[in-house]
Amino acid sequence: MTDSQGRRIPDLAALYDQHGEALLRVATYNLQKFGAAHLASDAINEVFKRLIEFPPEEDVLNWESYLVRVVRNKAIDMGKREAGHDRRGQHAASEASVSPVDPFEAFETEYDVARAIGNVNRVLPALPDLERHVLLALYRDGMASKDVAEVLGVTPGRVSQLKKQAVQHVYEGLQALGGES
Repeated sequence: MTDSQGRRIPDLAALYDQHGEALLRVATYNLQKFGAAHLASDAINEVFKRLIEFPPEEDVLNWESYLVRVVRNKAIDMGKREAGHDRRGQHAASEASVSPVDPFEAFETEYDVARAIGNVNRVLPALPDLERHVLLALYRDGMASKDVAEVLGVTPGRVSQLKKQAVQHVYEGLQALGGES
């Protein structure tokens, strides 16, 4: 099936049947952090409803990975909303009782974090594909090792090995970058 721009759109019902259990685990895991695991199926339903109404504008190469990421993000948004957090991640009730923060210290901390993230992003392309996929799935997408193993078609033990190797390669790459500066 294709849309009006000629992009291939998969059968969403088949995707749901094929990946529904994994998506439910992803949604439940992310909603548990907010005490809202009961909303897991609602998060998945909202994602699929949105996909029906507004298919992705870009071609999706890996629908399973795409669905995991979108369901994770929806679950986090719903969990924050359920827990009373605003869009910046702060709890609405604690907004009035914010302690004073030294603006220079806050800027310095944010600058250091942004610089570290930038350096890691410079090192990531040099990693072998499988190691990079494991790191991004675990840390950026917040997936469990078991789910990453399922997506990549490897064992959870192999995911652990790839993660260890990737972290070592990132560390070595950061050391090399530190030598350039």
